[in-house]
Amino acid sequence: MEISIRLSQLSAQRMWEHEKPLPKGMQLSTSFSLAEVRREGERVVVSFSVLIQYLPSVAQLSLSGRAVLTGEEEELGKVVEAYERRKPPPVELLQPLMGVVLAEAILLARSLNLPSPLPLPVLRPGPEEEKPSYVG
Repeated sequence: MEISIRLSQLSAQRMWEHEKPLPKGMQLSTSFSLAEVRREGERVVVSFSVLIQYLPSVAQLSLSGRAVLTGEEEELGKVVEAYERRKPPPVELLQPLMGVVLAEAILLARSLNLPSPLPLPVLRPGPEEEKPSYVG
């Protein structure tokens, strides 16, 4: 299945003053929704929207667009059937879609001087181990 993702709306708003430090324990809430899944000839068009909120009311990012899917009839049928039965979208659609959306959201967040909406891994020091000597 081939997927072409087209963003049609990007919006970012910072409600927290730049001079004021960001609150400790700030959380992100991400809402992803498929507004419509429809067949158009030999392709399927998926309308989607994503809302990312920084809580407490620090900022919000909103992105929406369409994904155009082409490929084998069986794969396209799975996408339409999942939507009609109110099941989660297939990973084959969700993964590239969220990849594009998160890449754009990272740029929007950076423009507003906000932490990335994609959490970075947290490294914790392990127990103190004997470190090998590299000096011979």
